[in-house]
Amino acid sequence: MAHELELCGYSVYLSHVNEDDYQLFYEWYNDPETSRLIGTFGTVYSLETEKQYVQRLSKDRNEFMIIEDITKAPIGFSTFFDMDRWNDTAEMGILIGNRNARNKGYGKETVALMLKYGFDELELNNIMIRTYEYNKRAINLYTKNNFTEFGRRIMALKMEGNYYDEVYMQITRNNYYRELT
Repeated sequence: MAHELELCGYSVYLSHVNEDDYQLFYEWYNDPETSRLIGTFGTVYSLETEKQYVQRLSKDRNEFMIIEDITKAPIGFSTFFDMDRWNDTAEMGILIGNRNARNKGYGKETVALMLKYGFDELELNNIMIRTYEYNKRAINLYTKNNFTEFGRRIMALKMEGNYYDEVYMQITRNNYYRELT
């Protein structure tokens, strides 16, 4: 199924998740390098599990495939979840699942698109994101997009016999708009 343009950037655009995207999720989430980055190393996802997961995602309008503009190839996924409409908060997630698409600026552009959508369309006041201390590339990406670290859950992830901190970062509406002026 084609991915229709929803949020437009320069080199990527975001499109709602389609039910038939499950094969990509299956490949991405079972890739050892990717699973290390997102803290799920050692977890194996079945094709059927991913199919059911993506079916649920496809019904939510805050779930987006990241599409490389020139090739029209899906390269990743981004989402808002745990939205609290009373307090106008949400958590954001991003994954550049295609290894060949990493380190090309697509993540920075995707985060910028998601922040614009989150603050302008969803009218959020605070957006949080999490990663792990060893994922320096993610921490740098979020910092470049004006997220600030506000806490750590110490030794919260056990992977291959080692413990790692979970890093919590956030950006507020005021800080987002301050950086735009």
